[in-house]
Amino acid sequence: MAKIDVFLEEMLSMGASDLHLHADYPASFRIDGNLTKSGKDLSNKQVISLLGEILSKNQKQTLNKGCEVDFAYALDNIGRFRGNVFMQDGKFGGVFRIIPEEIKGFEEIQAPFVLQSIAEFTSGLILVTGPTGSGKSTTMASMIDHINNYKRGHILTIEDPIEFVHKDKKCFIQQKEIGIDIKSFSDGLKISKIENPDVVLIGEIRDQESMISALNLAESGILVLATLHTMNVANTVKRVVGLFDENNQTMIRSRFAHNIAAIVSMRLLPAMEGGRVPAYEVLVSNAASRNLIIEAKDHQMDSILEGSKKEGMQTFGMHVKRLLSERKISQDTASLYLKRDV
Repeated sequence: MAKIDVFLEEMLSMGASDLHLHADYPASFRIDGNLTKSGKDLSNKQVISLLGEILSKNQKQTLNKGCEVDFAYALDNIGRFRGNVFMQDGKFGGVFRIIPEEIKGFEEIQAPFVLQSIAEFTSGLILVTGPTGSGKSTTMASMIDHINNYKRGHILTIEDPIEFVHKDKKCFIQQKEIGIDIKSFSDGLKISKIENPDVVLIGEIRDQESMISALNLAESGILVLATLHTMNVANTVKRVVGLFDENNQTMIRSRFAHNIAAIVSMRLLPAMEGGRVPAYEVLVSNAASRNLIIEAKDHQMDSILEGSKKEGMQTFGMHVKRLLSERKISQDTASLYLKRDV
């Protein structure tokens, strides 16, 4: 039994979503979005001992080069965790997040009904966006599971690391992990066409090369699901365009506009009765949204979302107001997030 297992078991018993380990600080647990400290400060030596015990030789070499390491860690009969280990100010730190073993359906994760229709698209690029810990991976897993139950086909996932483990149902599923099965996201995307998938899931689009590869796949008739760390629909468009230099932005706006199928942005808000509740902003691509992207009028995207409720679109503001009317969040929470969304 690794020494860190004690902390992970405590994390589960507390109902926490994350465990934070940093030198010169106590172990901290994130419960309903808030960090709670536990015990005495950990020395750098203690943190190195806790983390080093579960890292492979290659992962330690990567860490010693000044790079962070992402990996999955399984605790027998307990569960799986996503780990991130890094160096900060010359000292070690790590964050662990629980990966639920059961993949929840759309209703269980309180997703808008339109996500089912989006998951049934046959081609194009779907982006699920939001800050760290907002539920992007959970939502993507629900979408993949729906496809797996809905139709026959071949699903390929390229992840760093593999989080949710999918079993073959109607679909044949291949899950490939960066550093184990393939060298990089871009390498995985390049060879994915050869494997003839119907659906490709990318853990995260991190650079220009990955974005181009994702667009190439979408243009070839494949359904591509990916994540970005952006806060809303308009910001997502800006982030994608901003991956490219000014000379190529007109071209990428056109390619992105014609291949983006949907953008689903999400955040987790404090719930009235404890826990957290998701708030979604949803764009389903249409002629009007394509024109705004091509014409660089991203700031007008809210007008499309507000005027397309029948198609399942909505802004964060619209969803926050609905959550308030349903008494799922408090007036204070609604006011805070509506101010942020202005």
